[in-house]
Amino acid sequence: MPNLIIIDYLLPDSKGADLCNLLKNNINTRNIPVIMYSAYPQESFTSETSGYDAFLAKPFDLDNMLQLVSKLLISHSCQALVVKRNLLLRQFYI
Repeated sequence: MPNLIIIDYLLPDSKGADLCNLLKNNINTRNIPVIMYSAYPQESFTSETSGYDAFLAKPFDLDNMLQLVSKLLISHSCQALVVKRNLLLRQFYI
């Protein structure tokens, strides 16, 4: 499984928002952070309707993209550690 997914809003056969919704509604992929990027204004589609975790407007600065990727990966890693810790604590206290 990937640690992060980056999707263009405009895909050849569909919209990136549709793919993102599929990913976020799948139990196996729902926790993978998704970055949506597009030349369309972000107001055209929202994270509430599309499910993405972050948005990049085209054209984007590579350094900004790398910072965003790092931020999401760190956040995702921290969330995974908390879940693992909670599972371990449950073993000892239940």
